[in-house]
Amino acid sequence: MKARIGFLVASCLVLGLFGAYSRHLRTYAELSTTLLAMGGVEIEVKAYETDRATFERAVKRMEGRFRELEAHLTRFRPDSDIGRLNAAAGRGPVAIHGDTLQVLLKAREVAQASQRAFDVTVVPLIQLWKTAEREGREPSEAERAAACSRVDSARLELDPQ
Repeated sequence: MKARIGFLVASCLVLGLFGAYSRHLRTYAELSTTLLAMGGVEIEVKAYETDRATFERAVKRMEGRFRELEAHLTRFRPDSDIGRLNAAAGRGPVAIHGDTLQVLLKAREVAQASQRAFDVTVVPLIQLWKTAEREGREPSEAERAAACSRVDSARLELDPQ
């Protein structure tokens, strides 16, 4: 009986404290939408305590910025900075946008910090394995060695000028 009364008293205290606390909680008006960014990645955008017109202007600016970044950074368009870099790999300098330069500088930093577990120059290996898979085989040792010889972000020459 004492345990039951103790439980009831404790429950009342907890509920009473929550009730007192909840009076101080503020509720927020929330607006949200989902954007498709680079490569079909979904990004959820939320805004609190703003009007719909301001939110929609901000979303349009974000969408524009994502499209601009994708135009520079996608490897799936030959006219993007990355597409042009891949096409000219090892053949000389390619002029790139400042955003692309910043991403590549950070990518090289991450490659060094991760001891090359992350390396943005890995495309030759990806292409090799995809081709071999389509052909129903595993790449030969020679093919893997040739692809690996083309992978090393430390050899990516970046000139901020």
